[in-house]
Amino acid sequence: METCINSSAAAVIERAVSGQSPAPKQKEILVPIDFSESSVTALRCARALAEGGRTQVILLNVVESAGSFRILDVVGQQRACHAERAEQLRELADRELGPQVPTRIEVREGKPSVEIATLASQRRVDLIVVGRHPHHGMRHWLQGNTASQLSKKAPCPVLLLQVGHHLN
Repeated sequence: METCINSSAAAVIERAVSGQSPAPKQKEILVPIDFSESSVTALRCARALAEGGRTQVILLNVVESAGSFRILDVVGQQRACHAERAEQLRELADRELGPQVPTRIEVREGKPSVEIATLASQRRVDLIVVGRHPHHGMRHWLQGNTASQLSKKAPCPVLLLQVGHHLN
């Protein structure tokens, strides 16, 4: 069964495994997805952790605001962007997780580390699995990276996967 909730603030798609009734509180693993190789590796790791159990995998994509006032139809643009990202996440979930792993798709807007920590807190997730990108230079010095910021803000354990980590 697939449920879709769409608003200007977020797009959510939830898929339960057919034949299973919803559990009172199943385990949840949150995987932030930016469509990079490291985030897909994190998703594969989450699949391995979720297989064989009653665990839902939440795929989250955070759209960073451009901050431009030039767009006339901001709400329409946000909805279109969120719907497009939700569809990309659904396709990724279908390809990488298959029908055996219950999934939830979320698209939010804001600062990635803040939105990831907020969703983890709201959903009371059990684990966040993050693929780590190496950032160098001025950006890293000024901002740090999402993974290191998240490790300080997260309300649950965070599994950071280094670049080049592969599951057997």
